Amino acid sequence: MTDRISRKDFLDALFLSYMKNCGGFIMVRSVSPNELKTSTRYFPNTETLSREQYADDYNVFFGVCPRQRMKPGKEHIRHITAVWAGLDIGPDGYSGKERHFASEKQALAALKDFPLEPSIVVRSGRGMHLYWLLDNLEPVTDTDVDRVEKTLRRISDYFQCKPEVGIDGVLRLPGTANAKDPVQTKPCYVEHMDATRRYGLEDFQSLDLRIFIPSKRPPKPFQLPPLPQPRVRVIRNPESWSFQQDEPVVTVISTDSGITETDTPPSPEGRPDLTDRSMEKLTERFLEAFSEEMLDRLADKIVDRLAAKFGGINRKQ
Repeated sequence: MTDRISRKDFLDALFLSYMKNCGGFIMVRSVSPNELKTSTRYFPNTETLSREQYADDYNVFFGVCPRQRMKPGKEHIRHITAVWAGLDIGPDGYSGKERHFASEKQALAALKDFPLEPSIVVRSGRGMHLYWLLDNLEPVTDTDVDRVEKTLRRISDYFQCKPEVGIDGVLRLPGTANAKDPVQTKPCYVEHMDATRRYGLEDFQSLDLRIFIPSKRPPKPFQLPPLPQPRVRVIRNPESWSFQQDEPVVTVISTDSGITETDTPPSPEGRPDLTDRSMEKLTERFLEAFSEEMLDRLADKIVDRLAAKFGGINRKQ
């Protein structure tokens, strides 16, 4: 599985400075199909992890914060290199059915309205993972954990993410597959990265963030644009009326009060046919209103009807 932006570039942006100055480890957790087995490993550098290969039916996550020791708990995290948020598009993500964006359009609108542009955007398969790189390694003592996690929760609330976010959180490793649905796996990859775009932790703590509430308006139902109304007139004395060459072609229908005239002639079956001009207008409106896929399906139905009526029609013709 190849990415336009490599896993190595992604890992270096997050961890290279920490590894050079502090040592430590990157925690990686891989979950086997059907969640029957979970394996946790610790990588001492970005180079080794960038070359690691995983099967497409495994879900692979990494600890966003590096560990000082080969232990998963918060007490083994002494620095953070970024702040992050993992948002879901659709109800099938890890944040649950109540906390997600209904469409990609809503998610992109929330991202556009956020005051600080993310340094990295990862497509997780069923959502987006956003990273804001810090300009310096941020030390985290036991007394700092609550302060940092409060910042993470505020960002997560804005992006409709699951509320229980902590510095020991994990996100999907780019260059692996999202196998939450084993029948339909999707790639996890880096869509955008600017490693020079960095922030201070104080930039987020001073933000006046309000929870982004997407529009709940239901989509408008599809409606075919209305056709122009034909001219209609009632002829009281049909015996004295005769067709004139400069008049429009009409359909004559008997009523109790006289004759109704429209701009279409009668068909042999008694149903009004369309003139060449009105048929041209109707065709233009169909082409404007329907997508190519819908028109293809409509054409298939017309061919089926003609084949049933006349027989011997080849779809390739």
